[in-house]
Amino acid sequence: MKNLKSALLGIGLLTAGSRDAFALNLGFVRFPDWMDIYIFSQFAITFVAWLGLWVTKPRGVAFQDLWNVRLSPLANLFHYTMAIAFIAGMILLFLGMGLTRYAEATS
Repeated sequence: MKNLKSALLGIGLLTAGSRDAFALNLGFVRFPDWMDIYIFSQFAITFVAWLGLWVTKPRGVAFQDLWNVRLSPLANLFHYTMAIAFIAGMILLFLGMGLTRYAEATS
């Protein structure tokens, strides 16, 4: 529980001051600084849902086999939340990359 509090505090500190953040630039992966809060929050939700799924999944079942197993309602909620948040985060990431390329091409 103590580690979970530390992880959530770290995520909050990373995303709290994103208005003042610089644009992320990891070579090919870069997006505008105003999208930081949206992208990081989606990946933080994905991480929290993954932790919840890890705790609530049936013992002895690997993550790649979860689609073939009947899950409890709580594990099912974590499973779909993780999938939706990850897909939304990836859409925002690629949208931000496209916006950055467009801004570079037109300036």
